[in-house]
Amino acid sequence: MRHTPRLRLNAIVRKRFPEPLGAVSPRVHGYLGDLAAAHGRAADTGDERGTGYPAMAEALFDALPEREFEVVVLAAAVPDLDPSYSLSTYVQAALPGDPFVFAITEQGPAATFTALRCASAYARERALVLAFDQSRLPYRCAEPLGDAALALVLGTTGTPLELWRFPSAGTDPALGADTVLCADPAFPCTGLWSRSRGRVASHAIEPGSGALSCCVWSEP
Repeated sequence: MRHTPRLRLNAIVRKRFPEPLGAVSPRVHGYLGDLAAAHGRAADTGDERGTGYPAMAEALFDALPEREFEVVVLAAAVPDLDPSYSLSTYVQAALPGDPFVFAITEQGPAATFTALRCASAYARERALVLAFDQSRLPYRCAEPLGDAALALVLGTTGTPLELWRFPSAGTDPALGADTVLCADPAFPCTGLWSRSRGRVASHAIEPGSGALSCCVWSEP
């Protein structure tokens, strides 16, 4: 199924955070420990430092070509390190114009694709998609994750986008592209997006359903 968003891609801003930006609050250890114990598990709370999504978002805002948007859609494959902070509330307060902010989760690396579709559907002229990856988790992962944040700036002018969704990953996701970007296990939500010449296709598989999400755009 093909969907052509009304809004176009203006800018891609991506940052990685190889070093933690702050300390993890002690209250987080107690909360996660109690939550894990209720399910007969032990939380992995040994690391005292990390980079939360609000800190990543703040670093991205300084690099954006503009800061006023009608709609901001957040996307993440894993939860933030401190569940006591609301990323949506922080973003709404940090950006001017009182934007409408909401989040897409529980879709793995496909969350960013759904966020693009929603941002274009809800906004008339300007929208922002913010995607996040988090390494500091209270449980073990099969693949080591990294800390990174991504901003996709959308507007009425810029590069047209094509969004595709296929029921299974058996479909050829190239879609005539010169460059195909595949999901990076360490950066599932942010590693798919970069500037490349020609026709570019990024794609990711949604866990559980096995559906394949693709985004295609052309660079001069």
